[in-house]
Amino acid sequence: MRAQQRIVFIVMLVLGLFMLYPLVFTVMASLSTNAEYYAASFMPIPLEFWKHFDNYAAVFRNSTLIRALGVTLLRTTYSFFITVVTSYLGGYVFAKIRFPFKRFSFLFLICSMMVPGVALFVPNYIWMARFPLVGGNNILGQGGSGYIDNPLMLIFLSGWIQPYNIYLFRQCLYSLGNEMKEAAEVDGAGLGTIMFRVYFPLCSPIVAVILLAAIVGNWSEYVSNTIYLRGSDEWWTVGNIIYGLMEEYASTARTGGPDFPKSFATAMVSIVPPVLTYIVLQRYVTEGLTAGAVKG
Repeated sequence: MRAQQRIVFIVMLVLGLFMLYPLVFTVMASLSTNAEYYAASFMPIPLEFWKHFDNYAAVFRNSTLIRALGVTLLRTTYSFFITVVTSYLGGYVFAKIRFPFKRFSFLFLICSMMVPGVALFVPNYIWMARFPLVGGNNILGQGGSGYIDNPLMLIFLSGWIQPYNIYLFRQCLYSLGNEMKEAAEVDGAGLGTIMFRVYFPLCSPIVAVILLAAIVGNWSEYVSNTIYLRGSDEWWTVGNIIYGLMEEYASTARTGGPDFPKSFATAMVSIVPPVLTYIVLQRYVTEGLTAGAVKG
């Protein structure tokens, strides 16, 4: 058994090194000069890396990136707040309130998660573009562009219902039982007090899961911006801007030729925040996903 454990350890170590290589390469390349990058065969070795943090400074001097950071923060904050409120309300209804066709409604909600998001791109685009009485459209959804290139309406009116998050809240609340609810009702607590002062603090791991999803999702958002906001790039999040900067620095048509160290520095800017967020929230995320694993 010990020999098998050693073999497994060695195999996992080798696989781990293979997985770490691109990350280490990116870090080393981002702190190198162009000459050091081109001279490398296996791994760029920056001889005076402390002098090349200007690669990162050049990235953050880009005003478009700074604006994108502000837009990303705004969209993350809003989507996190709205998702927590709507998902918690939905989860509470399914966990604690009796109403006709409750089980059927919950199963219908869960079944909606089986449809892959990629399969909904075209239907969603048509729905957004032909939404009646918006963006120049008439009552039949014709004559205008609907919600396409309408950033305020598109960003702040979409994504309110998240079935997976409702499911997590429902499972968490279901696992807590009804004893606290009944005790609070005996003490004269109303529905709002029971929901937000008794149960909601106990769902903080689920909130951490949603926070992580909101940060990573908005930080790496690319496709939706390209499809729905193609003419409103001032509302693009960091993902699109990072991609554009990396292409610009790596372009052979760039004045002075490609600057790959700056391109790798841009890549590191896109990698570090989600990784740090996951490290900080990892414990809470594990608790949240475990809390949502109750049979109901």
